Amino acid sequence: MPLRQAAGILYIVTAIVSGYWEASLMLRPLIGGPWSWWYIIMLGASVLLLVGGVHSIAPQVRCGWLVALAVIVPLILWTAFRDGSWVWLLFTVVMALVAWGTLALASTVQRSSVVAIIASVVLATWWVPASVRTLGAYFSPTPGSPDPMELLWALTPALLVIASVIIGVVSSKSAGRGGVGGLGQPAAHF
Repeated sequence: MPLRQAAGILYIVTAIVSGYWEASLMLRPLIGGPWSWWYIIMLGASVLLLVGGVHSIAPQVRCGWLVALAVIVPLILWTAFRDGSWVWLLFTVVMALVAWGTLALASTVQRSSVVAIIASVVLATWWVPASVRTLGAYFSPTPGSPDPMELLWALTPALLVIASVIIGVVSSKSAGRGGVGGLGQPAAHF
């Protein structure tokens, strides 16, 4: 399996895991609930990483279809949360614009991995510090949860995000040796 497809699969898995965690955090009223903008930004980064993953696996897919994916996911979430608020409508519009903008940037710099790198770095700004705090609490003299499986589950998003950043940078660097786009593949078709 070429590195490009492996990277795309990693991006998609990371997007699903981190998106699940962000949606879960949004539904917990003690943490911030649906009105915390930080969680919705991270959910948006997960959607963008999903778009980047699909773009990495199938670079021949036209930009319009990838933007449609960035619109469909928030609409599905909007109906799943049964929340008719304007926030989801705004989120859907912003996701379409961000997906279009990052795909245009990827096409301009002729690196298809740009979309996934941007999304992964945004996700890392949340998951890496949160995981460091989780590790600190776990190894404190009075840990709240001594179960190693719970610790692994809590650290999974950060590990996937870090792996996504690393493979995104590696694939972007190798694109210079392999031709146009990420890993020798053309960037988005506009």
